[in-house]
Amino acid sequence: MKNNYLLTASIISYLISLGIPVHFEFDKYISVIGLVYLSLGWVTFPHLDFFCWLGNFTLIFSWVFYKFKIGIILSFITPILMIIYAINFLFELDILDAQQYYYPLFGYWFWLLSSILLIISTIINYKTKKSNL
Repeated sequence: MKNNYLLTASIISYLISLGIPVHFEFDKYISVIGLVYLSLGWVTFPHLDFFCWLGNFTLIFSWVFYKFKIGIILSFITPILMIIYAINFLFELDILDAQQYYYPLFGYWFWLLSSILLIISTIINYKTKKSNL
């Protein structure tokens, strides 16, 4: 049953990431929240940013199919897609169009946490399912 709590925590973490700023922008009154990134991510299609954005959908499909093998596969693909953003940000690689290196990441960590919790949840579910056979 711990598995269901982790899956729920993953969903809650994702929802929190949509409602808070992706970056701490101290010199602005209004920061861009995760929901804006989610709704406008498709605009970055020809660039690498688009693949980071696809992490949202692999995450959602992982939740839907978490009891099946495709859910396990997607749950491992999701953080790889999401972590591209952090690698670009931390090392200032300029491989993405979004270049806000002077603002620390905030909501992004909740976004990434949702995928990590999902991986743990699917692994526990898979082991439980395997031991019951």
